[in-house]
Amino acid sequence: LARRVEPDDLLAVLEGKAIVLEDRGEFERAIQIHTEVAERRRAEGGDAHPQLFISYANLASVHVMLGHSELALAAARRSTEVALASRGPDHVDYATALHNEGEVLRSVGRFEDALLLLERARAVFAASLGDDSPKVASTLEHEAGVLQGLRRFDEAVGLMRRALEIFDRRGPAQHVATTRANLADLLRDAGRPADGLADANAAVEVLLPALPGAPETAYALMVQGEILVDLGRAGDAIAPLERALAICRDGGFLPLETGVAQFVLARALLATAGDRARALALASDAARAWHGAPAPWNFRREQLEQWRRAAFGGMSAP
Repeated sequence: LARRVEPDDLLAVLEGKAIVLEDRGEFERAIQIHTEVAERRRAEGGDAHPQLFISYANLASVHVMLGHSELALAAARRSTEVALASRGPDHVDYATALHNEGEVLRSVGRFEDALLLLERARAVFAASLGDDSPKVASTLEHEAGVLQGLRRFDEAVGLMRRALEIFDRRGPAQHVATTRANLADLLRDAGRPADGLADANAAVEVLLPALPGAPETAYALMVQGEILVDLGRAGDAIAPLERALAICRDGGFLPLETGVAQFVLARALLATAGDRARALALASDAARAWHGAPAPWNFRREQLEQWRRAAFGGMSAP
């Protein structure tokens, strides 16, 4: 979810402070501040306050990071209601709220509901900003992610390529690279890892020097590493996966994503006759990270357990 700060003096300063706290992993304190800002904005202007929908969107974003599914949905839904009341159904801010709510629905596995909201958001963006707008491209990209969750891979690849075409024309380069990483991961998930390798390599080439410690870079390295493992090139995968895991740990990034780096690195180590004890520990760490995760992570959990049974006879850490 996109976090935003709007210029309403002291409340904007508080909002900015909350976002800094999020980036430092101080999520509970960030929630307190976002809640305070929302309450003060509501007291000042009711649902018509021009920045209130942003407060709820920011709250939803933090709750997603913490895995608080119901709280995230409630905040995202409230943001959409406020945006509709304060902006109207044809405003880009209402489309943004729809988009954000759709992303929360996707994160908890309510794919069909998410797709409806994202399609509505894209229609408003296109009508207001034009079919070539980056907002349209971003929505196409997230629709593709929903279709990936529904295992509708051909449709997903088509939408992701449309998003990439727009970003290629409109930039910036780092967003193009992130979209390439998403396309590569989609192709891998669709059983076409060889088709995704060039996009994964291109994403890493841009992101690693530009954003060496960013979550986007860690993600691109994970995608590159997993494609290499799937292609039987586990030895080549170890370096990018080690780098991805280090970035995740140094930055305190979300444990669900860190679990991907742990699991794929475990696969690579075992495939190259590497450190079996470390591979088991990494796999166990991933299992703990994914325990209780929302429904979209079911496939990863099943994949991990099948691999662990085959490799270690079901051994796991307590």
